[in-house]
Amino acid sequence: MKKLVLVVLVVAMVLTLISCGQEGTNNATTTAAVESTAATTTAAADTTTEAPKKLKIAYFSLSMSIQWMQNIEKALKALGEEQNFEVITADAAFSVETQLSQIDTLLSQGLDGAVLFVCDEAEAPAAVEKFKAANVPVIGETLKLQDANKINIASYVELDAFACGAKVGSWVVDNYKNLGFDLSNLSKVGYIDITKSVFQSNTNRVEGFNDKFFAAFPDFVAKNKFEADLASITNSTDEVESAFTLTSAIFAAHPEIETWVVFSSVDDYGLGACRAIENAGLEDKTLLTSTGGERAVKEWENGSGKAWRATCYYDAMDDAVMCIDGLMQMVRQGAKQEDLWPDLKEAGQTISVSRFSGNMCTSADYKQFIKSY
Repeated sequence: MKKLVLVVLVVAMVLTLISCGQEGTNNATTTAAVESTAATTTAAADTTTEAPKKLKIAYFSLSMSIQWMQNIEKALKALGEEQNFEVITADAAFSVETQLSQIDTLLSQGLDGAVLFVCDEAEAPAAVEKFKAANVPVIGETLKLQDANKINIASYVELDAFACGAKVGSWVVDNYKNLGFDLSNLSKVGYIDITKSVFQSNTNRVEGFNDKFFAAFPDFVAKNKFEADLASITNSTDEVESAFTLTSAIFAAHPEIETWVVFSSVDDYGLGACRAIENAGLEDKTLLTSTGGERAVKEWENGSGKAWRATCYYDAMDDAVMCIDGLMQMVRQGAKQEDLWPDLKEAGQTISVSRFSGNMCTSADYKQFIKSY
């Protein structure tokens, strides 16, 4: 009997040990299975996650005849490929009425957002109100979106116009001697600024240039200062041609001037001036500079534009990236205008502005500043 009891106890102990071993094995197996299932589920979830909805974004431009706006469109489309949105371009051809009508039309067809270069900053309230009524986010490009009291009514990505002009003015002051220009006899030196006075951004660029240039030449002869204002030509929408016409007339009327300093607030104007300089045979006697650079770099690429000594180059992609950053925050993330770029908010404003500037470059070094897109 004792032997039988002993055998039973031994068998019980063995069964207990086997059971414990199997339980440990089962626990490990179960844990591995759970982990495997979770991984499989996660992988399945990853493969079934839907891509963000493809958006329809409109670019309302002043005129697609302007090289800058062609570059902006190209940059927007490149970003659209990356961020899943299509770009529809509306060319206002310099007409406020056309642009407002285009806004109405595209809003009625359905838009998710818009980038707006207003034809006239005074138009901004009317244009922005249309987007607000349709509950479609809008971001301004280059020019201000403000009301009559200079209060921001929508976010915009603005060129720091005065700073760009000032960079060019400082560059001329620092480099004219190295370029072989003698400005010691100011009675023989002429100055032309090329602008379009209906755009505050243009006049700000000129003011920035003048601030630096005339500080270095306080005795510059007043009668030798000229302005080629494209706003004076109302029967043409070709800004290159208009700049050519105005600057050619100034050159022809003042043969007594031996050296010219010409500053163009926009590169399209600069191209017209460059052609006028060449036509008048003044390439060696003229120091032409500009802000923008989109036309200047093309001249340099073609081995032309000798009179075009430098430009403050800003790339359209820098502008477009910020425009789309703000727009996607509103469209994809539900942010409000007041939420954008809190670090950039200025005193007295509830809506922020992002600003960009540029880099001085010449025919010798411009390639390092150009982005590929």
